[in-house]
Amino acid sequence: MGEEDEGFQPPKQLSWDEFLAIIRQRVTEMSPSDNPRMWAVIHADLGSACLQAASQVDFEASYDLLVEAQEAWQKAGEAFERLGDQAGLARAELGLGEALSELGEHWVGLPAKRQAAEAYRRAIALLGQHGGRKGLAEAWLGLGNELSEICYEDESIELFRECAAAYEAALAFIESDESSLEWAAVQNDFGLALMRLGERTNCFESLQRALEAFAQAEPIFYEEGRLGVWASLQTNLGSTLQSLGERTQNPELVKQGMEAFEKAMKVYAAWPDLVDWAKAQLNMGNAARTLGDLEKTAPHYSEAIIRIQMGLEKISAEGDPQSWGIGQKNLGKCFLSLGSITGNAEMLKESVAAFQRVQQVYPKDDFPDYSEYLDAMIGMAQGLIRDLQKESE
Repeated sequence: MGEEDEGFQPPKQLSWDEFLAIIRQRVTEMSPSDNPRMWAVIHADLGSACLQAASQVDFEASYDLLVEAQEAWQKAGEAFERLGDQAGLARAELGLGEALSELGEHWVGLPAKRQAAEAYRRAIALLGQHGGRKGLAEAWLGLGNELSEICYEDESIELFRECAAAYEAALAFIESDESSLEWAAVQNDFGLALMRLGERTNCFESLQRALEAFAQAEPIFYEEGRLGVWASLQTNLGSTLQSLGERTQNPELVKQGMEAFEKAMKVYAAWPDLVDWAKAQLNMGNAARTLGDLEKTAPHYSEAIIRIQMGLEKISAEGDPQSWGIGQKNLGKCFLSLGSITGNAEMLKESVAAFQRVQQVYPKDDFPDYSEYLDAMIGMAQGLIRDLQKESE
């Protein structure tokens, strides 16, 4: 139960099924009154064993094991609390957080993620008094990971701030070995949290700090040959540079972002599944559109249209409605800007068609605010078409 435990493993001669059977038998043979501490410890062992076993079995079989793990950790936590064992209770909260996280990831969704975050918050409060570096790193990292997922559904600025703060706190308890993949991964997560916070608050400082975090992680992933992670980081880096360039009206930063997207695209081009390559094309197209907005030049919009269309060829509305919808929206914006600059009604009609395609995956009843925005963009394009028609009469 202490921090010296380096992974929970069954005796070498036993399989996970055999080991679980022994622990379950011991649980059924005991009551809390027999030996309260042993009762707490055996439930903690059961929670650990179920979590480990869930990672060894097929997807369908993992659900029951994760639920069993959740229940075991809850009982262990209650027992440690009755004993006044704050360290044991903290460990139980960490185990409970892990079980709920896995349930939320694969089965239950956001409600379990929120419960996992609460478990990690409780663990942090306990470990602040009774914990060591490893436990605090695990708790802060767990909280950051859960909040990162929750923030995709809940756009609360306070949650974005808490997410970034959690990753920063985790880094304080992870050995700052700048060749460590673990350290680099948390730096990347920290950078992504700062990027998302900066985009939503228009905070230049957060975006700049995100760039610094990505810069620290980038060489480690590359030198270790983790090209997939390195390419994902390049995407995050590109998005941050684009956001910062757009907000500071600096085209050079946007161009640097496009260079990062290009690096990611070269990695993805070698993969059998071209979906990630297609998303990189969408990112490149959106960055080119931003350059067009900053420099008010038609060639950037033309490049953006080509890249977005190339990306959309590999993505379907059924397979990835969010990416497809964002791509169609940006395509519509490109056609609208290019048609406005060149006075080309056909371009404006293409804009209307693209925005209408977005409405297919974001219906008005489910997304009223976004639908209002799309209607406004369609109305703007149609108004420009009418103006051009009047001019030609």
